[in-house]
Amino acid sequence: MNRVLVLICLFCVLELSAQKAKVVILMAEDCPVSLSQSVELNALENEFADRIDFTYLFPISADYEAVTVFMDRAGLHGTWSIEGAFERAKELKATTMPEALLFSRSGQLTYQGRIDNSFSKIGQRNRGERIRDLQLAMQRTLDDPGTFLVRTQAVGCLLPLQKIEESNK
Repeated sequence: MNRVLVLICLFCVLELSAQKAKVVILMAEDCPVSLSQSVELNALENEFADRIDFTYLFPISADYEAVTVFMDRAGLHGTWSIEGAFERAKELKATTMPEALLFSRSGQLTYQGRIDNSFSKIGQRNRGERIRDLQLAMQRTLDDPGTFLVRTQAVGCLLPLQKIEESNK
């Protein structure tokens, strides 16, 4: 019986270690900040794709073709979705596009906020030292799975309180 428990526990440990951390990024294909931040997101995909799954949610889009064009133009390779994205964004308490939510391998939210400090507000770029908030959070989450939640203020296009199609009913 002890051997069976050891094998089960070993399987659990192997299963947990095989899981990747996950980052969910809310985007809007018509938001200039989303397009601008895609350069940094592309770099992060190149740096972390072997250890972190990238998922892009387009919560206010209903146009598959426009999102496909955006993803191609931005050079982003993670999975993306528009189906159920608005509801998922609300569940995650996200408010802005782009906004990143980083989860450890165990599913714990470890970071929520901006990609980096490129913008101080929409349309206004920061001139000071660049801080790669999401990159730092990713490294910290991979290095220390017990990392506590860090939040920064995302800058970009605001997520409406309800879907546009629903507000016209």
